[in-house]
Amino acid sequence: NTWKDEYLGVNATINNTEGGAATKASDGIEFHGAWAEWPVGGQGENQLYHFANYNFTLVATVSIDGVPKGDTPIPLMGVKLNDEGKSKLMELSYEKGKKWILQCSDGRSSEKLSNSWKSKTQYQVAIVLRNGTQATVYVDGKSVGEAPCQLENTDSKGISHFFIGGDGGSTNNKRSQKGVPVTVRNVLLYNRPLSSEEIN
Repeated sequence: NTWKDEYLGVNATINNTEGGAATKASDGIEFHGAWAEWPVGGQGENQLYHFANYNFTLVATVSIDGVPKGDTPIPLMGVKLNDEGKSKLMELSYEKGKKWILQCSDGRSSEKLSNSWKSKTQYQVAIVLRNGTQATVYVDGKSVGEAPCQLENTDSKGISHFFIGGDGGSTNNKRSQKGVPVTVRNVLLYNRPLSSEEIN
């Protein structure tokens, strides 16, 4: 139930829904009704990733190996806050119409990238946080949505964890996630916001 950090940092915890599974793929993990969480504030007092409350870039190579059947967007990658409800700071989802959807804690949602995703195709996804208040998501170097998410200052609550492959959300979401395998490779966390040129 652990995805080890090759750089001796913080390991991820792999969580399964009932009947879900996570299996090794070439250079990565295939999630089938499962997801991974990397703790930030969830580590307690000794937080190796404390910088992530202010500035970070989280990059992963992902492929969606099927098409969702339900109408609810399925979370792929995002950030949860360290509050009682573990509310989401931001999230990139995908849906059966093969559009990417960005949801922000400032209330904006359904910001769809004009380009569609294709099944069994690898994409580089990057989440960038600047100064704890401005976040952008990129897919293959293109930003999702017309403008960055304007966020409440993350310093007041702090980040709980990053999630990839799903988020263990609602019952409908869990059913949908089980039906769509997602493969994740090459997860990297930087302690600064990369520029769009660096991401490209």
